[in-house]
Amino acid sequence: MSDTISLFSKRPEPSAEEVVFRPAVYGVLIQNQRVLLQQGTQSGLWRPVGVVLANGQTPLQALCAQFRAVVHFSPRPGPLIYMEERRSTDGEGRCWRLSLLYYLVHAAPGIATETDPSPVNDAQQVSWFSVHELSRDQMEFGYVAIQTALRRLERAP
Repeated sequence: MSDTISLFSKRPEPSAEEVVFRPAVYGVLIQNQRVLLQQGTQSGLWRPVGVVLANGQTPLQALCAQFRAVVHFSPRPGPLIYMEERRSTDGEGRCWRLSLLYYLVHAAPGIATETDPSPVNDAQQVSWFSVHELSRDQMEFGYVAIQTALRRLERAP
């Protein structure tokens, strides 16, 4: 989903009946001063690995399932570090209101994080980015969550 609707947009506001609400969950995985990001299929920009929750799914179930589907391993979930609201439209013109939950996650011991993981398919492109070279312009969303995770990791013993 892309095309975030700005509050200052000239598009007409959708009615309450036209808005689909869903929570979404994303994992911020930082190893060796690099963050794992997934490329958005419509925008081509990058974001943390994550997914919109299916009915009945908990955020951590969805997050672990998405990591397994995209990079073939389940992360060790950490704390919820950031939340934001997003509005977007999908390819069918539906308006979505998403509550994005960002968790700090860790790779389990023995998981190789030195090379780019092999995605399940080309639509799930993932790559490591230096946290020092990452810019907001490269991101579809999640930049503030990554900065929040970095500050939290810097304070950790």
